Amino acid sequence: MLTMPKMRLGQLLLLAWLGGVLLLWQYLASGGLSFSESAFTVSIPLGGYFLGDLFLKFALQDNERLDNLPARLACGIILADVLLYVSVLALPFGPALDWGLIFVAALIGWVLARRSSSGSSSPAGIGPEAIFLFLAPVAVTFWCRELLSPVQPDGPVVVIRAWQDIYSHVCLIADFAASRGMGTISDLHGAGIPSLPYHQAAYMLSAALVDGAGVSALAAYAGLMVPLGLLVAACAGYALAAAVFGRWPALAGGLALLLLPDAVQQGAGNPFLGYQWMQQSAPACGYGLACAALVFALLHEACRAGRYRLVAFGWLFVAFTLLHKAQFFFAIAYLALIFPSLFLAGLSTRHRILSLLLLTGIYGVVIAASQTIPSVPVIRLDGSGLMSYSRLILNNQADGFLQQIFTALFANAAGNWPYRAAAFVLLLTIVTFGAHALVYLVQVRQLRRTDDRRVWLFPLLVAAFYLAMAAGLALDDRQLGTSVELLHRPFLWAYFVMVLWVGAVTYRRFFRDAPPATMGATLALASVALALLLVPATFGTGIQTMKHWGFGHQRLPAGQIAAANFIRANSARGDLVQEGRTGICVILSALCERRAFAITTSGAREPAELGVRLKALEELNGLRDARLVEAFMQQHSIRWYVINPGDQVPWADTLGRPPVFESDGYRVFRF
Repeated sequence: MLTMPKMRLGQLLLLAWLGGVLLLWQYLASGGLSFSESAFTVSIPLGGYFLGDLFLKFALQDNERLDNLPARLACGIILADVLLYVSVLALPFGPALDWGLIFVAALIGWVLARRSSSGSSSPAGIGPEAIFLFLAPVAVTFWCRELLSPVQPDGPVVVIRAWQDIYSHVCLIADFAASRGMGTISDLHGAGIPSLPYHQAAYMLSAALVDGAGVSALAAYAGLMVPLGLLVAACAGYALAAAVFGRWPALAGGLALLLLPDAVQQGAGNPFLGYQWMQQSAPACGYGLACAALVFALLHEACRAGRYRLVAFGWLFVAFTLLHKAQFFFAIAYLALIFPSLFLAGLSTRHRILSLLLLTGIYGVVIAASQTIPSVPVIRLDGSGLMSYSRLILNNQADGFLQQIFTALFANAAGNWPYRAAAFVLLLTIVTFGAHALVYLVQVRQLRRTDDRRVWLFPLLVAAFYLAMAAGLALDDRQLGTSVELLHRPFLWAYFVMVLWVGAVTYRRFFRDAPPATMGATLALASVALALLLVPATFGTGIQTMKHWGFGHQRLPAGQIAAANFIRANSARGDLVQEGRTGICVILSALCERRAFAITTSGAREPAELGVRLKALEELNGLRDARLVEAFMQQHSIRWYVINPGDQVPWADTLGRPPVFESDGYRVFRF
């Protein structure tokens, strides 16, 4: 007879706590909770636990250093994303049913695998992972508290308390929620345009929530995707630090990622390099950071123990990084590839050199081959992007001492590339890491005496790769995104590693891998941790606005919101919408959760077919004959058309019928 394995009480309580926090996030974002919404939300940490525990048992063979609940959750959520992404593309069921199948399979597999044990080899009792998993969601809640209530009516306007890119992310969630196989997934720029490969795995769980529970894509974005990304990244940070330093230093390192002020908040004055802001404004970053951290957690343990099996799984997570955040894939791929050659225990010097040369050659061939693919950004380390990118960073630097000093240094550099590169690297080091870089440089001296070179060199290698990319890469002129993404986004990974090491090494210096020895030290550390919650409580205010640039929250006309809500309530998922202002049609598409006929994004990743559609819409705006308008809408399957106040649309008055909805000058026509 098959018996259900027992889960340790401590783990069960922690999973219940996490489920409760996720329910709170979703309640705040949705304004209420249905039974299906609650069930789907709670299934996420449970499903993540089952998948992560299976991965630990079979792939990692219950490796002691990776055997902790944050590692299980981080691995499980990433695996859930990947499995769900593959299922959504391959199966015609939709993400909700796909997630249900994955969850049931994971549960059955977990029961079969753990029925003869207690379900975990982790030590019982309240330990560092329990403290971490209690405090980390609280810190995330403080960081995201404005986003958790994303829509705030304010008289004739509605305040959207989210960064301006939110609409693209919401469109992707809604599109995947409505998908029924690869052929039903469209490019953001228009329904029916095939979607280009991109890092989309991070949207899957949110899409499943929308599909299965009927919540709005906006609520799933604000209540699940963004805060869960921050939490998963911190859990993966704990896993990495635990693999290198142990559980108690990992507690300090993981919390440092959420409780210490970043360089901008320390006063470095460059909001474009704000770690906390960037994680929330580009929410796939949290999942990408988690993948990257798990890569090196596996590789560090592989190198320490001399286990090639872990190397293989580390490289597997490099591929998962590509599915979650492509910019981080390029930031970590080469270092992850050569890391075992540099540090794997037991390798002879000859084998290290030969493998290093071989892997470097393979990497170079792959990069060269990738440049023949139009959908891959420009990857060329020729230094040609230095002038433009350094100018961009300096232009975003707040007025003050640093801005004046480096303006003068850049001016003196003139056409001297090495001089300007050196000055730029110094500026980036200051405004990316802030005081954390100085703290780590002080710690390196002791680390060199007590630790393997793999440990103390790792943050320096990550920082060096980041700085080399920022100063040396060419700009991307293929319009696959902004031209500086590969130069800019890796700052998150470099900051992540630096702060993680600072927190973990600082704790270990005083307490080793053990709890504080005295009650006084325990109370002091607890007081520090609670006091540091003031950091997210303080700096979380306005973080979605880029307040350092003087931006406020977005304010949309209430009539625009009402028109979108009307369409969402009265349309089918397959209906197409359109409005005359194609540059802002993404807002309509996101809020009503229906695909648009054509959306322009000013050149970024725009497919060739979009130009044809934009030209057709220009011709539509010149029509007066109602029959031609009806024929146009039928030909292009446009079901809903919104006319904004002030739009010059001649056919609107000759159509012969009133709009089906009107609010504050916004008119909705149904065809």
